Amino acid sequence: MTAQYKKLEKGHDLESGQAFLDDSDTDQIFNKVPQAQGIGQARYGQQPDDHLLFAILTAVFCSTVFGIAAIAKSVDVRNKWLVGDVVGATQSSRAAKRFSVCSLVCGVLFFLTSLGLLVAFYTFTMSAMEEIDHLGQPGNMDQLQQLQQLQNQQQTQLR
Repeated sequence: MTAQYKKLEKGHDLESGQAFLDDSDTDQIFNKVPQAQGIGQARYGQQPDDHLLFAILTAVFCSTVFGIAAIAKSVDVRNKWLVGDVVGATQSSRAAKRFSVCSLVCGVLFFLTSLGLLVAFYTFTMSAMEEIDHLGQPGNMDQLQQLQQLQNQQQTQLR
């Protein structure tokens, strides 16, 4: 016990993995203590990608509902990783990517649908404008005059 306190007094940390006994015989045994994990480090490999930027961009520019779910899952990746839940962090990473892709697909479909409706409305409006322009043309005036003459004839026959 006194050896541990001596090492701690010298500025050594119990979590650093250094020997915490002064005896050279036991030094080799205690040096095999695994290093403590710092924040953001996992026991097995690197932290999975949290896809936070992708989630934020799709939440802003595409489907907000799926984007917010993606942001929540990407934050969940970091939280689970810090706790040491490697499997949960990996699952949350996949879910964050899945929600971001769903948000992107919904955004693209909404954009294409809106663009299609806009083109259809423009086409319909332009064809209606052409019809209105043709009514005032001189060739159509003859048809209007013939209609007026037919109406006048019908009125005179009824009298």
